[in-house]
Amino acid sequence: MKKFKAIISVLLISMLVMGTMCVAFADGEDYDTIDTALAFTTSAQGSLATASDVDYFKTTVANAGKAKVRLVSTSATTEYKVDVIGNDKDESKLVASFNVNKAGEVSSEEFSTAVGSYYIKVSAVNAAQEYVAETYMVFFDIITKENYEIEPNDTAATATRVKAEAIKDTIKDSLEIGGTIAAGDVDFFAFSVVVPEGYLQVKFYNSAKSDFKVSVIQKATDKVIGSFKVTSDVADKTSADMGIPSGDYYLKVEGVDGGAGAYMFKLRSKLDLQRESEYNDVLAKANVITIGTEKYAALSSPEDIDVFKVTSDQDQKIIISCANDTRNDSSVTWEVTLYNADMTASYQTTICSKAQNAEFDLSAREAGTYIIVVKAGTNYSEGAYNIKSQQVEKPQPKMSWWDKIKSLDWKSFWVDNFKPLMANIDFLSTIVSLIKLSIGSIIKAFG
Repeated sequence: MKKFKAIISVLLISMLVMGTMCVAFADGEDYDTIDTALAFTTSAQGSLATASDVDYFKTTVANAGKAKVRLVSTSATTEYKVDVIGNDKDESKLVASFNVNKAGEVSSEEFSTAVGSYYIKVSAVNAAQEYVAETYMVFFDIITKENYEIEPNDTAATATRVKAEAIKDTIKDSLEIGGTIAAGDVDFFAFSVVVPEGYLQVKFYNSAKSDFKVSVIQKATDKVIGSFKVTSDVADKTSADMGIPSGDYYLKVEGVDGGAGAYMFKLRSKLDLQRESEYNDVLAKANVITIGTEKYAALSSPEDIDVFKVTSDQDQKIIISCANDTRNDSSVTWEVTLYNADMTASYQTTICSKAQNAEFDLSAREAGTYIIVVKAGTNYSEGAYNIKSQQVEKPQPKMSWWDKIKSLDWKSFWVDNFKPLMANIDFLSTIVSLIKLSIGSIIKAFG
């Protein structure tokens, strides 16, 4: 242990000699509150005067990115606790926290950084009764700045471009894109979807533990394809699958109710012909449902509607299932309406929920084209559902008994039932036997 302590001490001295301009020295005891924190750039040296002493350090980040904090200890008796605090100085919402158990070096987990100040609080835990003040060093390491927003990006025209290689067909393989929201700020990111028809999924990481709203906007129409809110008590959230064709899109991030801070997100784009294709909120853009097919869809907002078209020859049943999304509870409902081909008349409206499907039996209606409209009911919750068409037997027209008898195929009835039987009968022998029997009876009667 003494040898290890000596090595660490030499290492610290070497760092000081080689990097004097980068190291902040904590020689006084005037930095024991967050407001009097000692400013540093990449590293700082400190020493706790007593077991109850606390040291605060402050560093400023110029660009959003990722970072980690390290502490190197030479103490053989003291365990240090290191807390990383964000720009808001709120010590109840730590960015990172870790312990260094006596002599050694420990790093925090990587965390997302916003533009602004970060504070490092060092305190002693489980200190020996006879506390000995010893030197330690803290480091603030910037990990990377790739795939992060480039300010200004508060309009679609100045949106930060997301590289195509960042978007994969699985969330795991997709690359992280990050940024930071200041109070009243908005961030735009531009990206392209290259699959001809499929869906987009967004996974949002709430690094700041704040309130955000995330929206996906189609560039050509300036319409919101999908949106969701992320609250401060949620560490990460995944959007419903948004069915979209290939094209250019924006992802918009904004603070809600004063929400601000660092965040990250991943984009997943996957080919899937079973997904609805937005923007299908009008009759002219209705998604076609053919017999035997199924499409997965979602309402992007409480105001969104989805329109589907089906042509029936009295042989289909349309089933809308709202139980496939586990995020929806039983109080969430969808309102589903069946219209005629030009939506000038509605035939039936029904409610779909996690416990109840909505069904339209077109076999009981005239052959033709029908329109189905899905919109949010009560307690909207991202609105994921699926719609499918099943084949059913056509209804048979009612017939009288006489009409049923006349409609029988009597020729087939004769061929299938009596002709084989008649072919096995020896008609000549039967006739001869009957004649002999008749003559015998006559002779006997007049005998």
